[in-house]
Amino acid sequence: NIDIPIIETKPQVTEEILSAMNITAKIGEFSTRFNKELKERTENIKLAAEILNGHVIAPGEVFSFNEVVGERTGEKGYKEAPIFVNNETVPGIGGGICQLSSTLYNVALLLDLEIVERSNHSLPVSYVPLGRDATVNYNTIDFKFKNITHGHLLIHCEVEDDTLKVCIFGNEKWDKNIELHTEIVKTIPP
Repeated sequence: NIDIPIIETKPQVTEEILSAMNITAKIGEFSTRFNKELKERTENIKLAAEILNGHVIAPGEVFSFNEVVGERTGEKGYKEAPIFVNNETVPGIGGGICQLSSTLYNVALLLDLEIVERSNHSLPVSYVPLGRDATVNYNTIDFKFKNITHGHLLIHCEVEDDTLKVCIFGNEKWDKNIELHTEIVKTIPP
C-alpha cells in the first residue's frame, strides 16, 4: 500500500463566475489576410492569437495588448520576421504581431469602444486601410482600449489558412451601426 498525498485546487474561474458574466452573443468581428508562405510571420501571428484567445475584459477595465500577449522573445517561441524600424523593413523577433493588434483595433473601432492608446506604423501596411493599423512594441508602444459596455467582453481569435479573424463576444445586443471610411487628406513630401 502506498499513501498518495492529494492536493485539491480550486479553479480560478468557476461555472458560477462564467454564468454571472452572461457572455451570450458575438457583438463584433473583423478579419485580415496574410501571406501564409511567410512561415515565421504566420507562426508569430498564431502564437500571439493563442495567447489572446479567450481573454475576458471586465466592464470599465482597460485592455493592454502588451500586458496580455506579453513580451515577444525567441524563448517564448517567436520567430524572426519582417518589422518596421525607422521607415525601413528589417528582420525582428515577433514580426507579424501588429497584424493581430491592428485586427483587434478594427473590432474595437466597429464597437465604438474607447481607444486609450494607439499608434500607427511608420510605413503603410497591406492588411488594413490607411489609418486603421495599431502597431505594438513591448515596453514602448502599446494598444489599449477601455470596455465601456455594461458587461464582460470575451476576445476570440481564429487563424485559418491565410485569414486572421478576431471576434468580441458580450452580453448586450449591439445595435450601433458603425462604418469606417479612410480618406487621404494631405500628402506631405518626405
